Order: sequence, then structure tokens, then C-alpha cells
Amino acid sequence: MQKKRKAFTLLELLVAVAIFSGLAILTLGIFARSAASSLKSGETRRRTEVARSVIDRITNDLRYVYLNEQITNEQGQGNCVQAGGEFVGYDFSDGCLKIVLKYPRSTDYVYKVFNVEPTGDITLKEHRGCTVRTQGNSRVLSCSESSPAVSILSNGYKVETGLIGTPFFSGSNPKDASVPDPPVVPHSPFIRLSFTFKPIDITAICTSAEVRAKCYSVSTTITTGGSR
Repeated sequence: MQKKRKAFTLLELLVAVAIFSGLAILTLGIFARSAASSLKSGETRRRTEVARSVIDRITNDLRYVYLNEQITNEQGQGNCVQAGGEFVGYDFSDGCLKIVLKYPRSTDYVYKVFNVEPTGDITLKEHRGCTVRTQGNSRVLSCSESSPAVSILSNGYKVETGLIGTPFFSGSNPKDASVPDPPVVPHSPFIRLSFTFKPIDITAICTSAEVRAKCYSVSTTITTGGSR
């Protein structure tokens, strides 16, 4: 005589389904939170890399800044750089950053201009084949080659230009630091870079909490020997 097999009751099936459904929901929730956290970390990492690439680019150039004499700039560049300005090494008084470089074992000079465009892009215009010649009582920088302005900012990001009160380039020019007005104590020249980066598809200013979470602000102080 065969024994009857004991089957699951409807209540037992309902309990099993409820347990497995709960475990599935819990697992999916953990996976969703992990994916969201990974996505957020990836976005933060990308914004940090964008900021680092810009800062490193300018810092590396300042390692070779030419500080031996005051020169008169012969190059003009729209509203960013006016021809005829005098400076030592680098200057940012007109809103952009201009640098004269002298690389080791090179007889020529290189003149670079970094500018934050109204669109939020950071551009670099480079002049090569530059010489410094005597003209009257001045030493004049003259360049034979000029490249078009190119972007140094990674695709997909831009600089916030709507924030008021924080200049992109500030600090103390070598010319001002060498001859300070009393009673200012003589000091080393330095430049402070302050940028707020955000995705290019964001049009709102980085002031509200919702937008600010997608922005990345960085400020660093650089001397001719690096950052401090």
C-alpha cells in the first residue's frame, strides 16, 4: 500500500512566496543603492580629475616662468590682453593669466595666455619663437608664431561664470611683490586659482542646493616652485 505524499498547503506557499519576495526586494534595494553610490562616486571622481588637469597644466607652466627682468608685452589678444603692458614673469591684472616661460637649454621664450571664456570654457593661446629685445628703455617681448586658442577643459564640463566676487586668478604679481608699498612687508609672489566646475548641460548657477551638489569648487595657491 503506497503512502500518500504530503503536499504544501496554500498557507505555506503564501508564506514562502512572501519570504522570497521580501528577500528579492531587499537584494534589489541593496543593488540599487550600491549602483547609485558608485555612479555618484564616479561623477565626483570625474569632476576631481577635470579640476586636477587644469591646475596641473598651469602649475607645470609656472615651474618655468621667466622672472629675471621686467618686460613689455607686444602681443595683444582681444579684451583679455592689451598690448604694451609691463610685467615680470606672469600677470593676471586684466582678468586672464599671462605667463612668459623660458625652458632649460632654450634660447627662445614662450608666451602663454589662459582665459576663462564667457561660455565657461578655459582656453590657452600659445606664442612661440619669442625673443626679448631692447627698445629704448624697455625690454620688449616679440613673438613670431602664434597658435589658435585651444580648450584645456575636458569635454562635458565648464567653469561657473555666474558667481560674483571670486576672481578666477588672484594673488600677488612678481612686479608688485618686489616693490611693495609701505607699510606692506615684502613677500613672495603667488597666484591663487579659484574655479567651480559643473556639467556642461547645467545652465543654472551653482547656488541652490540641488545644483550645488553637481558642482565642484577648487581653490589652490601656486608659487613658481609649485603649489602650497
